[in-house]
Formats: sequence, C-alpha cells, structure tokens
Amino acid sequence: MDVFGASARCSVLKLHGWLGLKLPKGLCLPNLKVLHLHTLTLLGDNTGWLLSSSCPLLDDLVIDGVELFDVGLIDFSSPSLTRLAWGQGSLGGKVVLNSPNLEYLEYAGDLYPLLSSNCKFKFLLKAILALENKNMPHEHDANQFCQFISEMRNLEFFGLFGDSLQCLYQAGHLLPEFINLTRLELSTTRDLYSKYFETLLKSTPNLKVLVCYLSPLKMYDDMHLHFSAKERPLCLNQYLREVEIKSFFIIPNYGFDLVRYLLKHGAVLQKMSIHVATTEMPENWSSSAREKLNKFSKCSKNCKIMLI
Repeated sequence: MDVFGASARCSVLKLHGWLGLKLPKGLCLPNLKVLHLHTLTLLGDNTGWLLSSSCPLLDDLVIDGVELFDVGLIDFSSPSLTRLAWGQGSLGGKVVLNSPNLEYLEYAGDLYPLLSSNCKFKFLLKAILALENKNMPHEHDANQFCQFISEMRNLEFFGLFGDSLQCLYQAGHLLPEFINLTRLELSTTRDLYSKYFETLLKSTPNLKVLVCYLSPLKMYDDMHLHFSAKERPLCLNQYLREVEIKSFFIIPNYGFDLVRYLLKHGAVLQKMSIHVATTEMPENWSSSAREKLNKFSKCSKNCKIMLI
C-alpha cells in the first residue's frame, strides 16, 4: 500500500510501528500540517527529501526512532515549520536545518547533524537538546555548537541533557545573555556542574526556575563541587525562586554541595524540591543526612525545602 500516496489530501499524518516504507520520488503532500513518524524505516533513491516542496504547509514535524536509508540530502528547511522534534534514529545522509520560524526544537542524537544549521532562531521559545557523543567533539565542532546555541537568544525554556553541557564546556566560550529565559533544565556529570554551572547561571539573568538532574556515579562519592566565590550570578540575587533537584542520592557529596550552594546564594529562593532517587522514604533517611541538609545556611529565610 502506498501510504503517502493515499494521504495526499490529509492535513494530519501519524505513522507508528515497525514498518518499512518507500519514500516516493517527488513526494507531495500539499495539505499536510502535522507529520509524526515513529519507529519506521524509510527507503529512498538518493534524490533527497526537500521538506519545503513536499510539504509546503507543514507546521509540526516529529521524527523519532526512524531509520532512513539511501534518502540522500534531507532538507528540513521550511518557512511554515514551527515545531520540530527530532529523536533517536539514523538519518543516513546530510541534513540541512534552516527553518526560521521555529518556535519549538527538540533534538536527541549525535552533535554533527546540528552543525549544518544556519538558522537565526528568532522566534524559538523552547529548546531541548540531548546530545550523545561517544567521543569528545573536536574543538572546531564544539565551537560550531556554541555558535548554534548562541543563535537561540530569545529562548524562554532551555533543556540541556546528555553531552550538551560537555560540548559547551569544550568550546570554552562565554555564552550570550538569554534575557528571556525563565526555566533552565540541566543533566550532566558532577565534573561539569563544577566547571560550567555558574557560567550558565550568569548567562540567564532573569531565570526563575532551575531543574537539575544528578548522575549517581560511584567514582564521585568522595568528590565535591567547588564554585567560584568571586561574583554571584544575577539570577540568584533577584529572580530564581524555585529549584528542583532530580535523582538526588544521599551518598555522593556533590548533591549536597549543589544544595548548599543554591541555598547559600539564592537570595529570593522560595522553594527547593529534592526528589530522592531511592525507594527509601525521606523520613527514613539516616539522621546524619537529614541533619546535614538542615544545617545548611539559607540566604532566603522564606525558602521551603521539600523532600520527595
């Protein structure tokens, strides 16, 4: 069955399942506004896939767990596209991303497909990046990724997961100020929290909500975070009101170090939620762990600590 041919008049097309489909030459879905592809295999003839001509009205594109073979150049550039969620899978060719009207971008995968983008992301409000690199990126690639991030100046929500923070640290550049950013979510190893955490906070002067996902690595049990005491980020002085710490483990010291730092410097902090990564309820923690948290000094006397 020619799924794409049968959907020529559709405005919404969602395909899901372990299917192998042929990507037709000269594919044209003129009325399509929503296209979601999950766990599929798409086969082409190396003539490429040009989104702007095959789906001229497309607004919402989700590609997750899709394997593409012999497709050729994949051009996601489209003036109509406002939402792109690009998940795990094999793209099998060169990718071009230049959709100037994107408002939402979600990407999980290797660093290199992103480097072909020359978008200015003027309207991008929410971005979630989860890079996965087996090896440290070359300095040139890390610099390009930093430039890619720098075009997202108007973000209100930013999520950096996997090796994203590592790539930024590798570049060693100061990021521009994200003036509109009010929510930041981070996931990385202890070492990079220590090295780049404050740099990110200084780039988000109006941040109101911070979410940190911790990594329970045994090699870090006896290691600590060390933050600079020279200059407190502006957001800690004036705007940061809520902190969530996910996957908090009692044993590694660096989780306590992060809590201590944020409580000590969060002048207007109102709420800190600590999500315990254990089946043991917080009330059953060892007395030493509970006492350790209670003894931390709080810059904001109104801050409530919740153990979840």
